[in-house]
Amino acid sequence: MKSKKGKSGIRSFHSKLDAHKRQGKKLIAPLMQLKNTSTLSWLNDRIPEMVWAALILEACGREKGLEIFRRFCILCRAYLNEAEGPGLDWDPTLTALAELPEGVTGNVAAALDNAGISREVLSPLLLFNSLPAIERWQLLIPPIPSEKFGDAWQRLAVAVANVLDHQSQDSTDIRWMNVMFKVLLGKIVFRSGEDDDFVESLRLYPEYGDMRSVRPRIRATEMAFRSGPDGTKVGASNWCIQFWNDGLEKTDCIPLPPSEPNDKQFDREALAHDIKNARMHLLDHWAGSLTTTGLDPRHDATFALSFYALACLSEICMGLNSRIISGRLLVRTLTEIRINLAFLARKGDKEMWARFRAYGSGQAKLALLKYEEIQSGQPNLVNIDTLKALANEDFFQEFVNIDLGNWSGSDLRKMAEQCGAKDDYDRFYGWTSAFVHGQWAAARDAVFATCVNPLHRAHRGPMPFQRPMESCVPDAIVLVNSILTTVDECYPGLSFRMTSQTELVKNDDASDAQHCEK
Repeated sequence: MKSKKGKSGIRSFHSKLDAHKRQGKKLIAPLMQLKNTSTLSWLNDRIPEMVWAALILEACGREKGLEIFRRFCILCRAYLNEAEGPGLDWDPTLTALAELPEGVTGNVAAALDNAGISREVLSPLLLFNSLPAIERWQLLIPPIPSEKFGDAWQRLAVAVANVLDHQSQDSTDIRWMNVMFKVLLGKIVFRSGEDDDFVESLRLYPEYGDMRSVRPRIRATEMAFRSGPDGTKVGASNWCIQFWNDGLEKTDCIPLPPSEPNDKQFDREALAHDIKNARMHLLDHWAGSLTTTGLDPRHDATFALSFYALACLSEICMGLNSRIISGRLLVRTLTEIRINLAFLARKGDKEMWARFRAYGSGQAKLALLKYEEIQSGQPNLVNIDTLKALANEDFFQEFVNIDLGNWSGSDLRKMAEQCGAKDDYDRFYGWTSAFVHGQWAAARDAVFATCVNPLHRAHRGPMPFQRPMESCVPDAIVLVNSILTTVDECYPGLSFRMTSQTELVKNDDASDAQHCEK
């Protein structure tokens, strides 16, 4: 796939959103639209099976390792017309080698001997009591001295790390050996003429052909013929499962230390001053545009939402809020304020503004009624007297209806499209909503770290302390300025905007990570 730059200028190698096919409320990825396909896992199902080859590459280097692989495949040609029969999986995996004639397994050691390499490079295999045909390997490999167990685990971890990426050089070399093993034993046959060049690139690998096309075709060929003796695709064997289980049980987690974001911090004093100025200008504009002390849903909502937005921004700027979970929740709130206000200003009539206000009163009434039904354990986050006052503020609550849908009769995305705020919806709403709803990706990003122990499959585990994330302040300022612009549309004369290019300075205080740890 050729990389392309999107609107953001970021170069990517994945399919775009418009390449996904919509089915109901799902967007189906392009590859998942293909029929009669199945997935294979190099990490889960193949690395444990080919770990012996990874150990050879790690110990001998690429040139010597490829020589050993060639010797092994050539030695195995002696079995081309032998030991045929149903149920045999002619594959160089550890599980398959355990079922093949014993001499095939012995050829691994013979290839090492012929290349002048000590069989000790394979000794980490003996760390596993569940190793397929372990008795064979114990006869071929010298035992591990008890004081060398730690070194053996370390060598194994390095070898596995080299092949975690299925497209790495070591992984591709091992996959080439898989293909050559089957070719030399007659299990893969290519068409004469059409595939001659590829066959030659396999024979002379890696000295023949353009590796930019040869390497991907090797990987594709290896996957295509990754099947059992009956032709069905092979999943994780018992050995694969036990390999990873032993790695988890017998080695320690190594959580990746949380990295500090590389964006600079805002000058807190300058930002606080800017927020104060915004509030003063907004307060003056509220007073200058006030025409009645009676119910005025348009004026009240316009300024209540804008002051609420400034309050959210102020909270984002408190302490570490801009770099932790709460900052993302507040940006989500600012996004909804921005879209609701813009929708009301550009699409709403007098009745729409009144409906927005009545909806809020109905929600206060609904909360009050549910609060009163609770027998014990009332929430501490709100006072029942506050709910009563809000529910009865405009009308006696017996005259207040409760709307269980959206106040506009639409959804936020459609509202954003209709009022020209779709760009802000796309930029800020989706990811921040993941934090609001406690979705997996957000929780994983905030509190889990990747374990860098290769024998743990790069699994996830709790961070030693919450990591500082990228600052929400720039995004919050963009949204607040959009809200101020909408206020100016409703009540012209508000020219103040927050400084979007507030001077960025390095923080001289302790690092965010240290603050989080404390």
